[in-house]
Amino acid sequence: PPGEPSLQTEGVHISSQLIFKLQSRVYLTGARILSFDLVDLSYAPEIAQAMLVRQQAAARVDARTLLVNAAVDMTASAVTNLEEKLNRDGRHEPLPDSVRDRICTNLLTVVCSNEAVTPMINVGSKE
Repeated sequence: PPGEPSLQTEGVHISSQLIFKLQSRVYLTGARILSFDLVDLSYAPEIAQAMLVRQQAAARVDARTLLVNAAVDMTASAVTNLEEKLNRDGRHEPLPDSVRDRICTNLLTVVCSNEAVTPMINVGSKE
């Protein structure tokens, strides 16, 4: 309830009171209570569920970011390697932008997709 002490707002105060009460009970044994920490908090089910959903969403975003960054690096490396190979084979011109764009789009789509890849072969255009 609002205005009442809780573990979140008055944790230090509650802890010191618990230390005092425990110390008074174990005084005759010669034991000394140095600290008291509560490490397990229980949340209402709807709060726990909301926290879990948020944690899972953050994990999905982190995983997707990692995947996309790796896909970009792989695509850049593939295009660079292809251009280097073409130059070694006697072709001393860069890939046209349209070809580079198509390669990048296709590779990024394949690597970032959650679906199985279906190969498509372009057998000509209607020009």
